[in-house]
Amino acid sequence: MPMPLVCECFLLGWVLYRFTKYKKTGRFFTLLSLLFFLLFGYGFGRTYLYNLERQYPPFEPTPEQCEALRGTPIVVLGQGMPEKSDLPIRYQNNPVFERRLFEGVRVAKLIPDSHLIVSMAGDASNSVKQIALDDYMQRFNFPTNRVAMFTTARDTSEEAKLANARMRECSNARMLECANNGDTQSAETNLHPAATISEYPPSSTRALPSAPRIPAFPHSRIPALILATSASHIPRSMRIFQKQGLNPIPSPCDYTAFEKPQIEWESWYQWLLPSGRNIDQSERALYEWLGNSYERIL
Repeated sequence: MPMPLVCECFLLGWVLYRFTKYKKTGRFFTLLSLLFFLLFGYGFGRTYLYNLERQYPPFEPTPEQCEALRGTPIVVLGQGMPEKSDLPIRYQNNPVFERRLFEGVRVAKLIPDSHLIVSMAGDASNSVKQIALDDYMQRFNFPTNRVAMFTTARDTSEEAKLANARMRECSNARMLECANNGDTQSAETNLHPAATISEYPPSSTRALPSAPRIPAFPHSRIPALILATSASHIPRSMRIFQKQGLNPIPSPCDYTAFEKPQIEWESWYQWLLPSGRNIDQSERALYEWLGNSYERIL
């Protein structure tokens, strides 16, 4: 987004200056494009991105917490797959999705009786997406019968709606399976995973408590899930899932700001030329800022 914005401002300024009578306006947009290029190239937004990624701590539950979260589904927000590609399926997903999926599998291996619900967007066919997901599960050594997916989400809001519906489908299927096996207690536990959650407020920025307790509230409590997505995307995703009547527990991953940004004068040579990494981080910061602004307005 930053570089297209820079190019658009520059082209608009050049057209206005070269082909119209609005010379001053053309100069303004040309200078504005230069300003944007310098801001993005030298890391404008890195501090915002760092603070955004630190709003929720990494998900590191204790064994007691894992048991308290038994049966809680893990929702992995995904990335799109292309409709046609000459590459093997294993190369058709980007690293962001792989890091999110790895986080989801990591958490699912910690939480007993949990299952993954993965968003597989993009124009590829469902069969191709299923093959790709099964291939990932084989490489992660994770059973495919604990994985479900939905494929039609175009944004995070649709992912929240489809995840909600898929959670209910999976819960009903497990309830039926347990009922057929005569295990009614496990059926009710899996149908209402939120009934085993306490001390995990959805908007909390503090670390997970050391000794969660089992609350005494009815099964109509807000459904809980563990949400695995990029750390910069977690705050906005949490609000969106809460709007769907869900109780997400954050599991951030895919960090980009590994340390707090600061000016180091001894590394003066880094300031000679703009950095591509700075542009990438500025792009993610700008994208999340626009998304967060949109969610707050609506």
